Amino acid sequence: MAPVHLEFFPSLDAIAEAKAEVLDGLPEGGVAVLNGDDPRVRREGEARKHRIVWFGRDRRYDVSAESWRGTPFGMRFDLRVGGKTVEVALPLPGPHFVSNFLAAAAVAHVQGIAPEAMAEAALRMTAARHRGELRRLGEGITLLDDCYNSSPDALEAAVVTLGMAPGRRRVAVLGDMLELGTTGPALHRERGAALPGRVDVVVAVGTLVKELLEGARKGGLPAASLHAFPDSAAAAAAIGTIVEPGDAVLVKGSRGIRLEAVVDALLGRFGEREG
Repeated sequence: MAPVHLEFFPSLDAIAEAKAEVLDGLPEGGVAVLNGDDPRVRREGEARKHRIVWFGRDRRYDVSAESWRGTPFGMRFDLRVGGKTVEVALPLPGPHFVSNFLAAAAVAHVQGIAPEAMAEAALRMTAARHRGELRRLGEGITLLDDCYNSSPDALEAAVVTLGMAPGRRRVAVLGDMLELGTTGPALHRERGAALPGRVDVVVAVGTLVKELLEGARKGGLPAASLHAFPDSAAAAAAIGTIVEPGDAVLVKGSRGIRLEAVVDALLGRFGEREG
């Protein structure tokens, strides 16, 4: 469970309870596949009598991953399924993709698919459009295109991934994180305060991200490294003068901010390399 949709729910516990209603609809003999790393999910799962297949980082779970190794363009780890271990090379960047893979592997385990087949399937996986795509542009620029949506936890995962990408500077183009209710300003400031030392330049797009910029400024990023634009069109018009050859660039914001305009502007300015 993560801080999303807080505009419509009073707390994370309320979100967990609402999502757990799915478990109440399981028929007799049904199986629930749940994330053991999340304490709220564990609480809801352990309160029910269905068969549960747990996945997560700990080897006590039915499906787990160990020895995570990040590379600029993917993740390697040891997948443990039912006491058996296979090495997986996942061509998706960032530790959060390992967690996503574990969920799929747990479902495959329930269906009787062998761990070796899971590892083979991992090699063919690709990110969905604008959802964590690592793209190589001209002039040595690496683009992490994650502009489809955003939330505080998802932004943190993207910044971790940006830190793994090759680049002379790390530039984060960040849009508002929407649907956070009254917690929105504070969550933006908190995420901004976590950027110094990990990001060199911040390009903020929208209204709430002004709070993110303030957190980054107070955290130590110089004013010259902070840029603010009211919307994606304005940011797209200026991004070619901010990004420099050799940069690693993250583009991430909520769907309503439409930061694909910035992605398109970068592609138009620098072009995209194949492979």
